[in-house]
Amino acid sequence: MKLFKRLSLIALCLCMLVGTFAMPVSVMADEAADEAYKQSLKDKGFTEDYIEPLLALHKKYSQWEFEPLLITEISRQQGKETEYTWDYVIHMEYADSIKRNLCARSAAQTLYRDFSHTVLYDSGWYKASRAAVEYEMDTRNFLGEKSIFRYLDLRWSDGITLEAVQAALRGTFMENTKLDGEYSNTTYAEFFYKVGKEVGVNPVFLASRIRQEQGTGKSALISGYCGDKMWYYYDNGSGKYSKTDENGNLINAPTSGYTQAGLQKYNGYYNYFNMGSAGTGYFEIYMGGMNEAIQGTPEMASKWGGSPSWNTRWKALYGGTMKVKAKYIDVYQNIPYLQKFNVDARSSKNFWGQYMQNVTAATSEGNTMYRAYSENNFLDTKINFVIPIYEGMPKEKCKTPDGTEFVEADLLKASNIDSYFTYDLMNISREDGLVREYADMGIKWRTVVCKPADAIALGRINLSKYDQIFIDYSTDGDFKATSNGKPAYLGITADPNGDYTDKNAYTVDYCNLKSGNGDDLYRRVAKLNVKSDDIGDVYLAVTSPSGENIYIHNIIFVTKTGHTGTVEDPNAPETNAPTTDAPAVNDPETDASATELNTETNADESDIQANAGVDTSSGDNNGGGNDMTVWWIVIAVVVIIAVGGNIVLFTVLKKKK
Repeated sequence: MKLFKRLSLIALCLCMLVGTFAMPVSVMADEAADEAYKQSLKDKGFTEDYIEPLLALHKKYSQWEFEPLLITEISRQQGKETEYTWDYVIHMEYADSIKRNLCARSAAQTLYRDFSHTVLYDSGWYKASRAAVEYEMDTRNFLGEKSIFRYLDLRWSDGITLEAVQAALRGTFMENTKLDGEYSNTTYAEFFYKVGKEVGVNPVFLASRIRQEQGTGKSALISGYCGDKMWYYYDNGSGKYSKTDENGNLINAPTSGYTQAGLQKYNGYYNYFNMGSAGTGYFEIYMGGMNEAIQGTPEMASKWGGSPSWNTRWKALYGGTMKVKAKYIDVYQNIPYLQKFNVDARSSKNFWGQYMQNVTAATSEGNTMYRAYSENNFLDTKINFVIPIYEGMPKEKCKTPDGTEFVEADLLKASNIDSYFTYDLMNISREDGLVREYADMGIKWRTVVCKPADAIALGRINLSKYDQIFIDYSTDGDFKATSNGKPAYLGITADPNGDYTDKNAYTVDYCNLKSGNGDDLYRRVAKLNVKSDDIGDVYLAVTSPSGENIYIHNIIFVTKTGHTGTVEDPNAPETNAPTTDAPAVNDPETDASATELNTETNADESDIQANAGVDTSSGDNNGGGNDMTVWWIVIAVVVIIAVGGNIVLFTVLKKKK
C-alpha cells in the first residue's frame, strides 16, 4: 500500500512538472508556426503590408490558400514598353478614359464622384474620382474575412454545394424561381450549379454576377419585350425621350431611322450578363444588348436547333456563362478584381477589356459570394485567393473617399509646381460650423460655408512665397452667378472691409463664379494668381448676388518651380502649416479627419484586419533572441516553483504518515 502511495505521489509530481513545461512550449510552438507561415508568404512575394492580415485569416481558416499576382513583374516578363507600376495603372484606370470607372447616382456613392466631370454617362452614371479608383484598386484595403472574396478564384472547385448557390440568390427575383423551355422545372440555382460544373466556372460566382447585373430583375434586357421598350422610347420620332425619362434616367433615344417592326423584332431575346450592353443612354444600351443576344453562342447552334441566339432564359444563362469563361476567366481575368481592373499584362486587352464599369463592382460581388459561403458553413474549406500587388504602391493604404480630396488632384502634380500646402480649414471658427450636411444624402463634408458678401480670416500669410492659390468650392445645382446684372465673385484679399461686389476689392486675385448646371452639386476649382507680395492678414472673400451660399472644400497655396522674390517675415510665423514639397503621384492629398463613407462597398467592419490588436510593424524580428531568453527565464522560475511545491507536498504527506 505504501509503495502504491509513493508511486502515485511521484506520478502526481511528474504530471505537475510536465504541465509546467507544456504551456510555454505550446505557445512557443504556435509562435514558431506563425513565423514559418509568415516567411512562406514572403517567399511567395507578399510584402509586409499583407503578412499580418493574411496570417490572421490563416489562423482562422487554415485551408485557405493565398497567391500574390505580381503585376509589375509580369509586365516586365511580357516585355511591356511601360511597366505596370502603381502610378501607371492608376493613370490608365482613371485618366486614360473617362468612362473606364463610373459610380452610381445614388447617395451611397456620391463621395465616389469626380466632381470635375458633371456629365452623365451610359444610363446615368458619373465618372469616378481618382480617390475612388485608388481606394478600390489598393488591394491592402480588402484583406478581411468578407472583403477578400473579391480575389476569389472563379474557376470550378469541387466541394461547392447547391445550397451555397441558393444562398447567393436569397432575396432576389431568382430565389426558388424556375426557368423556361426544357428547364421549366429547374430553378435558377439548380441551373447555375449545372452549367457551372459543365463549363468549369464557380456557380456561386455566376449567381452573384447575375445578382449584380440584374438587381431587382426588372430590366428590359431580361423581360423578353425589349423591342417594345425601345419602340416606346423611340415613339416614331416624337423626341419625348431624346434626353431623359420622367425619372431623370438618361435615354438618349434617336428621333429617326427606325420602324415599329424593326424594333419589335428584338422581342423574345434575353441577355442576363448585360454583354454588349454599352452606350450613352438606355436606348443604345438596349440595342447593344439585344444584338449580342441575337448573335448568341455560335458554337452551340447545332445543339440548340440551328440557332445560336439567346431566345430562352436558360440559353442566355448558358451562353453567357460560356462567354464569361472564354473572354475573361480563361484569359487572366479569373478573379472579380481582374474583371473590374484588367491589369494582368498577359491579357490582350489591358484596361479597356473590363467586364464592369462600376468602380465598386468587384467589392459588392465579392460580398455576395462571401455571404453564400458563410451561410452554408462553407468557409472552412479549401478556397483559393489571388491577390494583385504592384510596385510603387503608397506607403499608407489609400483611404476611403470622403469628399475632402482636392477635386482636381492632377493640378498639383504638374511639372512646374515645386511645392504647396493645403490650408487647414479647421483653423477657421465660424458660428455656422465647418460641416455642411446634405440631409437628403446623409453625408457630411468638411467645408466652410461662405455667406453672401462674406470675408473669412485665413490668418497671417506671407504671400511672397506663393504664385497661385487653388480654391476647391461647390454650389448647388441651381446656383445663379448673376443677379440684376451683378456677377458673383470669389477671391483672396487683404482688405476685410471691402465691397466684394467690386472686383477691385480682391487685392490678391479673384474669379467669376459660374452658374450651376442643374446637377445636385456643382463643384470646381478657382485658380487664382498671387498678385501681391504682402505679409499679413489674408481673407477669403466672396459675394453672391443671388443670396446663395458657396461651399469651400480646400484652399491650396502653390509655389512654382523657379519662384523668386520671397521676402522673409520678420514677425510671427504663419498660422498654418509650413509649405511642404509636392508629393509623388502616389501620395494622395487627403484629410484623415473627415468622415468616411459607410456603405456596403467598404471593407466590412467585422473583417479581420492587421491593425486590430496586431503589431503591424515591418522589418525582421530582430528582437527574437531577447524574446527567447525571456521565455527560458520564465520556464526556469516556473520549474523551480513547481519542484519546490512538489517537495513540500511530498514532505507534508510523509509527515502525515
